[in-house]
Amino acid sequence: MRSREILQRLLRQPDPVRIFATVQSVTTDGRYRVTDDQGRSMTVDGEAGYLPQVAVIIQLGRIVGTGRRPAVTKIYRV
Repeated sequence: MRSREILQRLLRQPDPVRIFATVQSVTTDGRYRVTDDQGRSMTVDGEAGYLPQVAVIIQLGRIVGTGRRPAVTKIYRV
């Protein structure tokens, strides 16, 4: 490795922690009460209209997306 790459890796900020949670209720416009997989309850911000019981991903106190996996089309040859 070159010294430049080593310095960039050392000085790089850590990635924010992702929390996978489930929406329990909508508190106000744009704020949601969610529960993570360990049972902790928290209030977070979100821009889209999420319904209760939807799995979401949280970073830095904001909902950044849904926790569901994208659909994959499988093709079988017979």
